[in-house]
Amino acid sequence: MQHIPNLDGAIDIGTGDGAFLEELLRTGFTSVIGVEPSQAPILAAKEEIQPLIKHGLFRVEDFQAGTFSLITCFQTLEHLYDPKQMCQDAYTLVKKGGAVFFICHNHRALSAKILRMRSPIFDIEHLQLFSEKSARYLLKTNGFTTITTKVIFNRYPLHYWVKLFPLPLKLKRFCLSFLKKTKIGYLPVSIPAGNLAVIGYKK
Repeated sequence: MQHIPNLDGAIDIGTGDGAFLEELLRTGFTSVIGVEPSQAPILAAKEEIQPLIKHGLFRVEDFQAGTFSLITCFQTLEHLYDPKQMCQDAYTLVKKGGAVFFICHNHRALSAKILRMRSPIFDIEHLQLFSEKSARYLLKTNGFTTITTKVIFNRYPLHYWVKLFPLPLKLKRFCLSFLKKTKIGYLPVSIPAGNLAVIGYKK
């Protein structure tokens, strides 16, 4: 991500327990807001983070236009009926020189091709599926420029990856049984599991 002129305001859409709000504050943002429709993750947030989270759906009219340096939305676009509208709203709220930073699933990723329907990307709750091309197009058609994409690496224990991998059932059960009995199965392994970051700027 290139330099953002001011770190004076950020919104994290679909913030969950607000973990990324902590990162934004550590980075130097002076004002951060999270929006989360579910009550459970808000209650699980740290006591000092809870007041920063707005409970409810993201609505552009709840915020002042052109006042935010950064708008983030991680693995939420897939769940929206109209991601284009959300992108338009983000463009309205971000100030000139500011940026949007989205993370979405990439259904054309190698892992998705290998795992096929076993991939977490193919989920009944996902109303949309993106690729690098369509993610770029989404931002471009809504006014953003200097668009870049980057592959995201996910870090999970080895036994989790083996559970997802399309092995014969008996072999998978044997491997999982072995891995869960040893420290090897709990070793963290980073793999590009099909997640894609897309960043765009407002001129």
